Amino acid sequence: MDEPTVVYSVLSENHPAANGVIHIIDGVMISSMNRPVRNEKFSALRISQILRKDDQFNRFLSLVDNCGALPPFRGSGPFTVFVPTNQAIDAARDGSILYMLNNAEHKLQELLKYHMISQASLTSDDLAVVPRIHTMANQVVRVSVTNNVSLAYAN
Repeated sequence: MDEPTVVYSVLSENHPAANGVIHIIDGVMISSMNRPVRNEKFSALRISQILRKDDQFNRFLSLVDNCGALPPFRGSGPFTVFVPTNQAIDAARDGSILYMLNNAEHKLQELLKYHMISQASLTSDDLAVVPRIHTMANQVVRVSVTNNVSLAYAN
């Protein structure tokens, strides 16, 4: 990864879905503690159904829709998804996302896979004891838990 020291904060964690769990993060992962599970009322819904209920994830969902359905949006799971807010995606607009949308769909799919973990539905408690996770983009992310969960690409 170009920026192995970049740290992302999890703004809201442990949103269960029928096929995994969602954590809301403050940034887009680009290449260059004991808290109860919340929102149980959504736990029977799939990840994509939950995200479509809240407008703050429109841009992320638009990226997913423009590159074809990725496994967490069509598969049975379990999956863990670190979802950047619209504000986080807007802050990452340097032309690369627009380029990927128009000219490099495979790169956009890879970018989105940085935010996904397959074969695991990881809560913040799980992340506290797992020092590194492998994303669906085959990247290693270092996990650090203090008052908030932080993610950084491992060296």
